[in-house]
Amino acid sequence: MGLTKQYLRYAATNIFGVIGTSRCNIKLLKFKGTTGKYAAVGACEFVFIWDLKKSEIVLKLSGDKKQSEVTCIEQDENNPNRLAVGYLDGTLRVFDLKQKPPYANDYGTQINLEQECINSFLTFNGHKTAVTSINFDNDGVRLVSGSKDTDLVIWDLVGECGLFRLKGHKSPITKAVFMTKRNLLVSSAKDMLVKFWDLDTRHCFKTIVSHRSEVNDLILLNDDTRLITGCHDNELRVFELNYKDIERDPSQYEEPNLKKLKINDDENEEDDEGLLNSILECNLIGSIVRESKDPLSQLRLDPSGNVFTSHSSNEKHLEIYKINSDEEIKKRLAKKLKKQKRKVANSELESAADAEISIEKTLNDEFSKLCLLKTKHNIKYVDLLCEFPNENKKRLVKFKNTEDENEENDDYLFDCKIACLLQNNLIEVYSCRVTKQINNTQVPSLIFSIDMPGHRTDVRTLAFSSDSTAFITASGDSMKVWNRMSLNCIRTFKCDYAISSLFLSDDNHVLIGTKSGKIQLFNINLAVMLENVIAHDEDTAIWSLAMMPDKTGYVSGGADKTVRFWNFELVDDEESKTKKRLSFIHQKSLKLDDDVLCVKISPNGRLIAVALLDTTVKVFFMDSLKLFLNLYGHKQPVLTMDISFDNRLIVTGSADRHVKIWGLDFGDCHRSLFAHEDSIMSVQFVGKTHYFFSVGKDGKLKEWDADKFERIITLDGHLSEIWALNVSNDGKYVLTASHDKSVRLWEKTNEPLVLEDERETEKEQQYENEIPKEEQVIAGETNKETGLATIKTIETLKSAEKLIEAINIYLEEENKLDMYKEAQSKCPTQEEKDKIKLDPKHPLLVALNEISAEDYVLETLKKTKSSEIETTLLVLEFEYVKILLELLCKFLRNSKEIELSIRCVIFLLKINYGQITTTQSLLPLIEQLKVLCYKQGSKIQETIGFNLAAVKFLKQKVEENEQVRLFSDVSSKYKEKNKKKQKSIALVSLKSASSVS
Repeated sequence: MGLTKQYLRYAATNIFGVIGTSRCNIKLLKFKGTTGKYAAVGACEFVFIWDLKKSEIVLKLSGDKKQSEVTCIEQDENNPNRLAVGYLDGTLRVFDLKQKPPYANDYGTQINLEQECINSFLTFNGHKTAVTSINFDNDGVRLVSGSKDTDLVIWDLVGECGLFRLKGHKSPITKAVFMTKRNLLVSSAKDMLVKFWDLDTRHCFKTIVSHRSEVNDLILLNDDTRLITGCHDNELRVFELNYKDIERDPSQYEEPNLKKLKINDDENEEDDEGLLNSILECNLIGSIVRESKDPLSQLRLDPSGNVFTSHSSNEKHLEIYKINSDEEIKKRLAKKLKKQKRKVANSELESAADAEISIEKTLNDEFSKLCLLKTKHNIKYVDLLCEFPNENKKRLVKFKNTEDENEENDDYLFDCKIACLLQNNLIEVYSCRVTKQINNTQVPSLIFSIDMPGHRTDVRTLAFSSDSTAFITASGDSMKVWNRMSLNCIRTFKCDYAISSLFLSDDNHVLIGTKSGKIQLFNINLAVMLENVIAHDEDTAIWSLAMMPDKTGYVSGGADKTVRFWNFELVDDEESKTKKRLSFIHQKSLKLDDDVLCVKISPNGRLIAVALLDTTVKVFFMDSLKLFLNLYGHKQPVLTMDISFDNRLIVTGSADRHVKIWGLDFGDCHRSLFAHEDSIMSVQFVGKTHYFFSVGKDGKLKEWDADKFERIITLDGHLSEIWALNVSNDGKYVLTASHDKSVRLWEKTNEPLVLEDERETEKEQQYENEIPKEEQVIAGETNKETGLATIKTIETLKSAEKLIEAINIYLEEENKLDMYKEAQSKCPTQEEKDKIKLDPKHPLLVALNEISAEDYVLETLKKTKSSEIETTLLVLEFEYVKILLELLCKFLRNSKEIELSIRCVIFLLKINYGQITTTQSLLPLIEQLKVLCYKQGSKIQETIGFNLAAVKFLKQKVEENEQVRLFSDVSSKYKEKNKKKQKSIALVSLKSASSVS
């Protein structure tokens, strides 16, 4: 056998350049014992937690290996360490922020993305498309998720499973919120409806139909007595919610008749028939008119319920409103009444003075507009929180401040911190001090801004330094220099729209070719721009820069149909007469018939290749500029090309999605490869090899072998078009930049790559991706408003296959035992019986310490995720259901996994009710299951009751012994001690100050 070529795998090492993607919201976190210091944002398939003050990433949250963009983030107010994240593919994951990330290297970065990030401890699959809304209930035990698939799913965080699905909306869900004091849910969608759901009966009992455009967001406030909705118009509609507590039996509920929408504009809601329509009254009491005329993008309420904001996605303005307390409303009404009495007293009519004066509460009394915040760029998402003054600090301040400052402190209510995620990859944090006098409220001031770690526009060009220790990224407004080890931004330069770049040989100077026809030269150490020269015709793009092999100059090609040759030289520095600085001068030009899109020089300096807009590539001699070869064959213009280290091959990538490999000796096309699903943006050879990388607008990075014409590997990671590619000189590192604002660094590993295994893995992945996410249909199910929480995925299919395999092993072992018993029964003597031996156990059972086949089935059930059990059981055929019911009966009889067994029994009986009732042989088994479920369930109930009583007794004993209320008074006493300490400190400082004076 001949020697085979061994390839080494490239793997992703880190992602940077993206501060926050505009598809996902921003969330101010309670994290590490502080509130508002950290913020969570979506960053492609990761969640970044930023330290807002230091502008540093303190934690990364990662999903599984499947690449899907983050679309929604929400934190549990009851358990701040719990963070729920929704993804573009409909997956919902819950993370524990307490979990510590693995060991990092000396530079703070990880060797591997999988090692760097905290993984989720809960994963739910209940939606087919992107998750658009997440909300925790008041107790933190349930979670609701809304999606673009129009469904709402309620999840149990304690049982780690889905409870049920709510159907009713006909368009993507925009918001879903639990009510705090009642078991109700409010949801809005783009179908112009707001629905109220009773979670006890799993039924929509009220629908608001008065909106005339998509309902983009809603908030509940004032203990769920006010509902505010925002649509495409400039009005925020305010509804009054009145509740009626009526005892009702859910079993008496009947499914309502078909709904009839009210046509009259005065009628703003639709009630379903039945008893449930009397639970809630919802009345429109008015509207708050926004200044913006654009459609509402987001409504955001702070956790304390004091302030809310509204904004549009195409504007830089954020409107901030204060929710007045009952005391403030009473003061406002008293002022109104006093003013009205003055008017009546001054009236000429004597009868008017005796008339009763009535003042009605309006929306202006309930809500006050604080101010208008203006950001640097269009706002995408906002989050806010209110920081109330610390009484201890306030008391200490009063000893030192003047009387005017004391009055200001008395007027001070709270500080409102507002975090804005802008559409240009930027986070801004503002602070606004709210006072009792609304007119005295300060204009929000910018306190933090995270802009250094990323560009405002897409990165269009990349370049490594010669030793690969640094690299540059350049975009439409700036050029940044990065340290490869730490991935920290070292320098930032303002520049024109950059589309090509070069790192010079001294690794201290950088050339940038711009869209305006200028070439800009930067000195990294001095952090200055040395040259800003109009190198080509004005406003004609310089698409390509290529370094001379001898490093004495470079070549530029632009849209002015010209290739220009430049030489480096040292000139006198204008700022210092004794020093010289680097510059460049024009030597000669090559005029062509069409726009120049790419220029490459062969490593030996003999040839120069020029790609033109007419789809051809012309190869000239460098010395005489005479035409040597004319390469044609592409159907679209060649956008990129590269020449191999040995001057033998040239690779061209075109907008026709093909890569062509040519010989530079005769100009023959060796092979044409269909490389990408969209235009190819860049190709580059790996140093000292005939391997090359290609990137395209399909978001894929691919490695190829130009000798064997084979694709080595496809590297997935980017979620959008890839604009730029650069490979380090030693071929160890690869950089890619994408429209998703991220820059990714790939590193060559020592892991060998076998092409056959790689193709097999790709086929399996393709098969898994082709399996659609489907909602399971339960035979005989008539309720169209509710359904199973989970859906069929590749994971549930794998779980079902494992369960079927376990049942088959059980049947095989039972068959062996029956044959053994039958053979023994035919033997007349004991000696003959002893000669008969039982067949050996299944290898899997032997490998698992000789466990029984029944226990193996139970272990398989236990290993199935709690959230996937129902969907897994749905896949089973009825023959397997009968066997599983028999096994569950044995498990209950032996008191094994009682809760899991009862859960499986109830679900199997529910979904197979028709077939079970018509199978007479199963009736005795059902009777046994009925008795066992009741008996074992009662035992668990008694155990829980006993343990609960014991805990209460212990709590009572502790309280009696310590004379302190457990869980509540301990913290209050601790606070009182701190108050006394700080008060004594203040008094001591005051006495010492008086003694000094």
